[in-house]
Amino acid sequence: SSFCSRKSLEELIRSFLVTFRANEDVILKLRTDESPAMRECQRKYHFGDRIQHVPMDHCSTEDFAALYSNVHCTVHPSKGEGFGLIPFQSIACETPVIAPYQTGMADYLSSDNSLEVRTNGRVRGEGVGNSHGTYFTIDEAHLGQQMRYVVDNWQAEKHKVSMAAPAFRQRYSWSSVVSEFFTLLHQLLSAPAHDDRLQMLERFR
Repeated sequence: SSFCSRKSLEELIRSFLVTFRANEDVILKLRTDESPAMRECQRKYHFGDRIQHVPMDHCSTEDFAALYSNVHCTVHPSKGEGFGLIPFQSIACETPVIAPYQTGMADYLSSDNSLEVRTNGRVRGEGVGNSHGTYFTIDEAHLGQQMRYVVDNWQAEKHKVSMAAPAFRQRYSWSSVVSEFFTLLHQLLSAPAHDDRLQMLERFR
């Protein structure tokens, strides 16, 4: 539902087609909404059987998690994210990830749980708010190298993310994430005076 250009749709398609020969058993599945940009890419790059567009439909949490488990790797060459749920969810589901360690994704991506794709300069942002800033562009050659690496070393990357996932899920579970907030609420409710509550809020901030 976001701008295809911000997610580097065309860069991903070009990199895939350059990296993998037509006779290789590698398929790129694009899971995103229908859009004029997607239709233009289908026309321009002649997807055929090698690139499949799978429009996203509403599904349960279990079915959504199964989407990650049914692929060998999640490739998310986004130029910018406030947080970036797709790589995050993929790691939790123990599926290898290729993504830039930039913007919101830098908070949780590391060499222990994913493969980094390098960025290559900046481009103007687009959309409400983002139009005043810049995004990171994607190094297409390096993206292709990382995709090739995962195809050739999938067992090792699968093992790496599977080892990282349990601690990752625990660290970012709701009970862990909100524990500090609930501790603060408990202290506020127990505080005897208004000034004490203000001091606690200042410490939390």
